[in-house]
Amino acid sequence: MSDIKYRFAYNHNNDIINISELSKENRNESRYYCISCGAEMVAKLGEVNVHHFAHKGEGESCSFESYLHKLAKKLIKKKYEDSRTFHIVILQKKVCMRKVKCKFYSEEKCYEKEYKTFELKQFYDNCQEEEQIDNFRADLLLTDSNGKYKPILIEIKVSHECTPEKINFGHRIIEIPIKTEDDIIDLSKRSIWQYDGKKRYYNFKEPFSDCCLEKKDIDRVILKVNGWTEAEKVKCSNVSRKYNNSKLELNIEFDKYQSNSIRVNSKSQCRDILIAYALDKGYEVPMLNSCGNCKFGHIDKNGDSYRNYSVRCSNSRISGTPQYPKLSVAKYCKYYSEDKSRFEAMKPNLTNVIIEEIK
Repeated sequence: MSDIKYRFAYNHNNDIINISELSKENRNESRYYCISCGAEMVAKLGEVNVHHFAHKGEGESCSFESYLHKLAKKLIKKKYEDSRTFHIVILQKKVCMRKVKCKFYSEEKCYEKEYKTFELKQFYDNCQEEEQIDNFRADLLLTDSNGKYKPILIEIKVSHECTPEKINFGHRIIEIPIKTEDDIIDLSKRSIWQYDGKKRYYNFKEPFSDCCLEKKDIDRVILKVNGWTEAEKVKCSNVSRKYNNSKLELNIEFDKYQSNSIRVNSKSQCRDILIAYALDKGYEVPMLNSCGNCKFGHIDKNGDSYRNYSVRCSNSRISGTPQYPKLSVAKYCKYYSEDKSRFEAMKPNLTNVIIEEIK
């Protein structure tokens, strides 16, 4: 006798019965039949083995794969017919509504996905088993009587996936993998079919939703009228000026503009880009006395990027000035010599930086 343990069978009314619904008292109220092959079965309700149905004939059994396939079709169809609603859930792609105008938009980063629920019974009023459609036979076929909506094929995958021919024909297909009876029970109880990466949806248009996404932190750098600069992190959706009277404000994404030879901090880097950009565009830039603008000031790879000591004075041994001065000491330093050539040399590198000028 087969050692396969079936939890479901037909009763004499052709209703599907779960073995858990039977007891020793009511087991003889009906005869039971195999969902797959139709042969008579008996309810095994012993004290040792788990309760199950077994084929009555000695040595008689059928394909468990075929049993799972037919059971899934029957219970899903029953769920469709008995329930007021029949939901599927599809991942919806939310695309940033600023993608056309935003210089920082990236197809790889600037989107989100969320689950969106569709109630199918408001569109489809028929669920047929083993229905023919074009050159194919659907396990279950959802249609509407008026023919307004494209049919949906529900395919049960126990071991065989949908064929490429069926997928490429263009019909909407929901492929549901089934490995155990528990998978089927879970499906029959859910009020929402959850798209979890296991169920495959073919030929469904991915629903889109436009919204303003803030997927990136970028740098805002500001040139004030007195020549001072200011830098801070902002969201990519921030396109408003911070100051009405600022000379220039830029949003910058400078990941491509990283030096392999020196270590720099984002604020000083943004400031250099700002000045180079301003000079390139013809802005008047009042060059404040700062060690960063001095021809003797060099950004040092050993400098502390988290404090104001990242500029090394190459004239310190001769002049006796601090080797790592505070940038503000330049206004009192008699050796200070303004050097715009460094910023002029940076102009070609601006092509490696994404820059948005805030008007």
